[in-house]
Amino acid sequence: MLKRLFSSTKRPYIPGINKPEAFSMDLSGNSLSFLLPPHHNFHGFEERADHVLAPNIYDVSSYHDDPYGLFSHRVLLSRRMEFFGVPWDTQPIGSITTGVLIYRADHLPKGLSCLNPQQFEQIITRFLFQHGPENPQYGVRLAPVNWQVYKTHDTPWIYCEERDKNPKDEVAWYGFAFAPLDDSLFVLVNFSCLNSDRKEIINEHLRAMMNRIISTFDLKYRPEIQAKILRLQSKAERWAYTEQRAPEDWVYPWAWHRGSREHGQPPVVITEWETAPPEYKL
Repeated sequence: MLKRLFSSTKRPYIPGINKPEAFSMDLSGNSLSFLLPPHHNFHGFEERADHVLAPNIYDVSSYHDDPYGLFSHRVLLSRRMEFFGVPWDTQPIGSITTGVLIYRADHLPKGLSCLNPQQFEQIITRFLFQHGPENPQYGVRLAPVNWQVYKTHDTPWIYCEERDKNPKDEVAWYGFAFAPLDDSLFVLVNFSCLNSDRKEIINEHLRAMMNRIISTFDLKYRPEIQAKILRLQSKAERWAYTEQRAPEDWVYPWAWHRGSREHGQPPVVITEWETAPPEYKL
């Protein structure tokens, strides 16, 4: 507890930071291992112990359907990490809720594959658009921010952030780490970040924690997926991820309304686009 007694905004206390939990998942023959600090919630809720270690990633019935018909998903694990400042303040100065999910990219054009780096970037862009302009009720945000390729272990991960367009108003933002799993499947590590005042300092701590977590993720493919990657690579003109990308210049729609579930509509109905949704290209 000495670390808690001497904690501050510049040197926050993070419960369990030096005793991370080790996870190993069998994703239908692919293996995913990583380390995460233990779950912590200052409200006193119990640890989120439920997690899936050996999912059948091809079981369609196990996915939650996307109301937009683009990305179905299933949650494998969720954890919350909190950062505490001065010891007399019992509430955290920041937190990261981390989710490990499997996403299925629905209705991909024939020949498009998450395993192809250039095509996977298109799928990531479409995901970010759905998270952004396709859901304008959450405000105007920028993405991808801080795009980078994590070349750790055997499989590279694509990391980027979604940030509020006005940083002064920003108290919540997202970090995403993507890795392909099969033609229409990918792993997403989702970081939901909250901060209080002194955002620049706290955001540095949040980002350092995310870097620490992502560096432990190790995804290894089963032989069939490895063979598929080699076949796709032999047919591709270029086989590499873009090392740096600027935020997209998307213009958010102003003409939209909330959809009616009774009438089979998605949560948000865009009646007039400013920037049209990205289209997949082979």
